[in-house]
Amino acid sequence: MCRRVALDGAFVAWMVCVGQLFAGGDTIQGTVASTSDTSITLKTSSGKMITIEAPREGKGSKYIQLQCGILLPGEKVTVRWAAEGDRRIIKQITGGGTLTGEIIGKGTDHLTIVPDDRDEALRFIPVWKGGSPAQGGGFDKEMLKKIAEQKIGDRVTITWKLEEHRRLLSIRPATSKPKEPRESKKPNESEE
Repeated sequence: MCRRVALDGAFVAWMVCVGQLFAGGDTIQGTVASTSDTSITLKTSSGKMITIEAPREGKGSKYIQLQCGILLPGEKVTVRWAAEGDRRIIKQITGGGTLTGEIIGKGTDHLTIVPDDRDEALRFIPVWKGGSPAQGGGFDKEMLKKIAEQKIGDRVTITWKLEEHRRLLSIRPATSKPKEPRESKKPNESEE
């Protein structure tokens, strides 16, 4: 609700947001320390830990909650946020990078890769181009061709960005040597 108020003969317009008061905001870059569907905690370059909440409702809230849920500790991201009272609320999350790893799964529209520096497999899909499918939109056709060319067990280097999901920007054969095989424990094997 906008209101005009007379102040010393001049009119000053101010916005009163029912239930919300935005008093600032900023952009934070950091490494994901922990995450859930409702918040992320980042470690900044100065070592400070900052928690930013996902919006609970409203336009884009489900999209941001989805992004929070797929982030993993150690990933580098930039978060644009706004203050709502004493809370920091996420407005946008961006991230991406380059990684090398082994393809352990694939479909017509995705690759599942275990990066050399992680134990977790990550799923990557192409960038969406165009509008809705009825308007001719869909996954990047060139990237779908490149996905089709890949084989399970291939070592690849990819570039990607975070845009609702992890999106593939490029794929090329890896030039680095494979990592050392991980030692795995047998079921019910106890640690000493």
